[in-house]
Amino acid sequence: MLSNKIAIIFALTLLLLAGPATGLEPGGLCDGRGQVTVGQWARYQTDVPLLQQRMELRYAIVGTEAVNGVDYYWLEVDFPSPTGSMIFQLLVPAYPYEDNAIRKLVVKMNPALPAMEYPLAMAASFTGKDNFSDPLRMACEEAANGVPESVSVSAGTFNTQRIPLQGRAKDIWISQEVPFGVVKIAEQNGKGLELMEYGSNAESAINETPQKIPGGP
Repeated sequence: MLSNKIAIIFALTLLLLAGPATGLEPGGLCDGRGQVTVGQWARYQTDVPLLQQRMELRYAIVGTEAVNGVDYYWLEVDFPSPTGSMIFQLLVPAYPYEDNAIRKLVVKMNPALPAMEYPLAMAASFTGKDNFSDPLRMACEEAANGVPESVSVSAGTFNTQRIPLQGRAKDIWISQEVPFGVVKIAEQNGKGLELMEYGSNAESAINETPQKIPGGP
């Protein structure tokens, strides 16, 4: 079933991502909306332990839509699947976004299938402890434990805060210099994630009007 496939993809993705805190002042990285700009994008490479391989993810903000008079943002996440590129679009108020914040969900399972908009009840199932902004959310929750550190990855060298996640056996490096904040994740088992490149000219990878799933609003 589609819901099972989505759950598996989320589980795989979140397995990979998952001094004073200078650079985290209000209006900055952990303030969410202050770091969201239409067009921003970031491409990451990350380990997939269950598949014993690395894969790439692209995060992008590809548009806005008003919800009760407030601008929400279309977050697009694109990653490979056995049948081709799989694309998720989520309408969220900020990044990182809070639980139960998703207002629309669009999924294009592969290039041969149409993009589908799912009912809000299904979109709500993407919240809780599992959402695409979890790495930055967790880092922001423990930002007081961060220490300044310069770190080099494929995308360049950045001034970051290195934040050890208590009880999660991983460190996250975050920076205001890059979209979505996360520069690197390192787990004690040697797996992790790193920023490959980023920019400000993102366009949506979905170039069609999504079809609504029957039973939706």
